[in-house]
Amino acid sequence: MGNLLAAVAPYSQLSQQWPPTSNFEPKRDIPDLTGKVIVVTGAYSGIGYETAKELLRKNAKVYFACRDSQKTKETVGTLTNELKKETIGGGSGPGPGEGVVLELDLSDLNNVKRAAMEILSNEERVDVLINNAGVMVAPFELLTKQNYDLRKLEPNLTLLMPALERSTQHYKEKARVINVSSGAHTFPPDKTGFDWQVLKGGAERDKAIKNLGMFNEWKLYGVSKMGNVLMANFMARHYGDKFTSCSLNPGGIRTNLQRHIPPVKLALIRLGLHPAYVGAYTSLFAATIVPSEETNGKFFQPWARFGRADPRASNVKLQDQLKEWLEKQVEEFEKVES
Repeated sequence: MGNLLAAVAPYSQLSQQWPPTSNFEPKRDIPDLTGKVIVVTGAYSGIGYETAKELLRKNAKVYFACRDSQKTKETVGTLTNELKKETIGGGSGPGPGEGVVLELDLSDLNNVKRAAMEILSNEERVDVLINNAGVMVAPFELLTKQNYDLRKLEPNLTLLMPALERSTQHYKEKARVINVSSGAHTFPPDKTGFDWQVLKGGAERDKAIKNLGMFNEWKLYGVSKMGNVLMANFMARHYGDKFTSCSLNPGGIRTNLQRHIPPVKLALIRLGLHPAYVGAYTSLFAATIVPSEETNGKFFQPWARFGRADPRASNVKLQDQLKEWLEKQVEEFEKVES
């Protein structure tokens, strides 16, 4: 069915939910990444783990940026040993590379800043940043430490921009920033695809969520995913001469991302979902296969295909407004902390 959908309606949600068989095979196709420094957020499990695993296999230095550093340390140790056995046994790739555990809690701006500073103090450059971490339909009352919606637009570690620029200066190709979005970025009903009121806790947010009506939890998730694409497009326009920026839909994947969905509903949803390893294909494709210059401002879809984002994500005015809003939030945060 995937091949038929790709032929008839290649950019449709149906084709993205049931993609054609991929010609991309990470073990076979990803080149030697020796010397590359790559940061993957949310790499403890699911798509992030599978993404980091294949990069590590090809000898990259991979930062596993996750909230639970102890569990991540155990995971990285086990994974590294497995890959070493593969290499000894004649497995694919020159790896494993070095897996570095980085404590990163995107629900706390203090922690985000500390994590970015830790990378900058240890690395001269960052070659690829994969913003993979996320939360799906968390309870509405769950907010971040700074009172933002838990699905909020994380700062995407923009503090790493100097390290990304140094990578571009070091290599012949530009560094890459990849925002893992979702097919859900098409869910918001508003004509712009974005609702500012839902981003920060308070009475206005509560009212806005109620006004979203039926399936409001999915529409709210869609707002955050639309934000991922908007920010990727903004970065592509404003910083494309320094590094590239793109976004993608990894596909419908079975991961811990769905942990807040009620059990019965989750069981039904999972019938149409795919294993985590194929969810990493599109991130890996954008990070290692497509020439860097050809990724800037692009949207990728499963499995490892060029796609088309919701047209609303091309709204330049909205992209600029979102960037200004984010900068304002950071300024207010720094005033409070100073």
